Amino acid sequence: MVLFSFPRLLAGLAAISWFCASAMPARAEAPVLRPAITVNDANLRIGDLFAGSGTHAGEIVAAAPAPGTRIVLDASWLAATAQAHGLAWQPESDAVTTEVTRTASIIDQNEINRQLLAVIAPGNSDAKISLDARVKLYVPVGTDTKLAIENLQVDPMSGRFNADLRTAAGDSASEPVHVAGRLVNVIQIPTLTRPMLPGEVIRATDIAWIAVDIGRLPAGQVMDARDLIGRTPRRPIRAQEFLRPVDLEVPVLVHRNDAVLIVLEAPGMTLTAQGKALDDGGRGEMIRVVNIQSNRTIDVTVEAAGQVGLAAPGAPPPVL
Repeated sequence: MVLFSFPRLLAGLAAISWFCASAMPARAEAPVLRPAITVNDANLRIGDLFAGSGTHAGEIVAAAPAPGTRIVLDASWLAATAQAHGLAWQPESDAVTTEVTRTASIIDQNEINRQLLAVIAPGNSDAKISLDARVKLYVPVGTDTKLAIENLQVDPMSGRFNADLRTAAGDSASEPVHVAGRLVNVIQIPTLTRPMLPGEVIRATDIAWIAVDIGRLPAGQVMDARDLIGRTPRRPIRAQEFLRPVDLEVPVLVHRNDAVLIVLEAPGMTLTAQGKALDDGGRGEMIRVVNIQSNRTIDVTVEAAGQVGLAAPGAPPPVL
């Protein structure tokens, strides 16, 4: 007769349980749909869609959306894809979806213009590209942002052009983008950096140079910044507005009927007299004044607020 002690019986049962558990395969993790996915690759894989897809994770299920775009996958497509790749997954309802977004690097309008200009007018610093519509292109992250410019046609008379821009030639989701525009010759002109009102004096810090299409340049445009400095607007002027000499004037330092000091400089002497202005005038402008003492009217040059001058170097001094 064989006797088993109770402690030995428990130890034996524990050993049998451990052996059975270790001999059984691990229970596979149930696949879980990801509701939103961001991918960098040109291909969409089952592991992108489902967590817990195990050995199937690297299997390609579809092409990823084009760089910078997204797609929404519905319940029926997801269920069929899961079944085709050996995943035990079913949607809870027909409303289940997942959104797939493809990351991208952006080629903006300025970069597109720069690359077009380098091909259409290489080395021409007095030209720029003007596209008929704004364009923004997307390329896969980490790829070259250099564009392939194809089917380029340029009218040498008008400067009009058409071209196809291709990005990421190795990406099946990349499609050529048609653009049209014009090559324009530009010129740098001085304009104001801020709005200004009559009476404000334009200083060098108020001036900025901008590039404009020569064809849009109005007749008489001020081209030299020196013709702006020290002037004041005759009317309110906006920032970067085209400016003509008629839009500006020398700030008035002496007004009609102002009392002024008349200063006469001649070799070896300086004479002064009190006068009254008969005209308005800015610095350097010629106006008429009347000498209060002699009642004579003379032509003088405005030198400062309340002061006019009459210089006669090498000549007999005029009569005040």
